[in-house]
Amino acid sequence: MARARLVKPEFFSSPVVGELTYRARLLFQSIWTEADDYGVIKESIPLFRTKAFPFDAETDEHIAADVAHMIDLGLLYRAQAVPVKKDVVIADATIVDVLVVTSWAEHQSPPKPTRKWRLVGDMLDDVLAPQPTEVTQQKGLNFGGIYATAWKEAHGDAPTQASIKRVAGAAKKLVDKEGRDPAVVEQAVVAAALSGHANVDSAYLMVVSKATRKDGYGRGSALERKRATQMSTVEKYRRMEQGETKEVGS
Repeated sequence: MARARLVKPEFFSSPVVGELTYRARLLFQSIWTEADDYGVIKESIPLFRTKAFPFDAETDEHIAADVAHMIDLGLLYRAQAVPVKKDVVIADATIVDVLVVTSWAEHQSPPKPTRKWRLVGDMLDDVLAPQPTEVTQQKGLNFGGIYATAWKEAHGDAPTQASIKRVAGAAKKLVDKEGRDPAVVEQAVVAAALSGHANVDSAYLMVVSKATRKDGYGRGSALERKRATQMSTVEKYRRMEQGETKEVGS
């Protein structure tokens, strides 16, 4: 089912978006509305054409060329995924080719995101057979504290307790239930804080996909410029826990 999505003013002044044809820009926005709440959509050129241009004489060749151009610009990337329902892989699911909106978390923040696809392969570890471990407890990881510290540095105030709890739970699930790298999850937690939202799953996809375009719509996004800040914030929090530095604003 299609969803309403945000279009920010900077979309229209983005140099990367400016490299697209008028048709491709409209197609890009149509893909947003058809993608799930994590920016993942099954790759289907005929479906893209009928959804974006029901009244126009566009061809599959036109749409395929536009998609290829968006991939070249880093606005989208190809991956493979399996369908899920309530975050559980559907029985006897078949792996399919999907497209992922590269900097989704930087521009879209659905309040209660639902996932239609679980990525597998190079971008994310295969989650068909995750091996749960209590890594967060063993290593004493405090994702809620990391989030709160990063938020305060970025925005000057404290995040809500509900946001901290949501972030901590989502990050713990990524590490303990899905076996994700704790260091990468930490980066996702900080990225979510810097972007002003609490959607760790979406931020994790953005970190893993290495979105790197200056204007935030393709390669070189604002996340790349914040990468050093993310890691320094994580390290600063760890030092603060050990009493080596003062809390921000103290």
